[in-house]
Amino acid sequence: MSWVDKAHKKYQVEKLVKEVLRNPEYRKMQQQEDLKCFSCMALISVDFMMRKHNYGKKRIKEYVDFLEKCMGYVMEDEEYFKLLNEEIERDTGINVLDQLGIQVK
Repeated sequence: MSWVDKAHKKYQVEKLVKEVLRNPEYRKMQQQEDLKCFSCMALISVDFMMRKHNYGKKRIKEYVDFLEKCMGYVMEDEEYFKLLNEEIERDTGINVLDQLGIQVK
């Protein structure tokens, strides 16, 4: 396969990927997956707070309200969680996202 053929194939693949990413069905499916992941993480957090720290209804409700507010930041500011992670690392020395193997663009 010549370099021209390889370049053409690469262009075709990139074009198809861009089409898929712009597809409304794909976006909706991706949003559902993101919501599912976030929901699981929220449940894990609440479970930890209940078991480890004996949080009751009032404190869990306060935490869930806080989560709901933070989700608004996701829609408004893509840099929010990256900056938050940097601030937590500065205060505690723990890079939460790095420790979990998560890379934020």
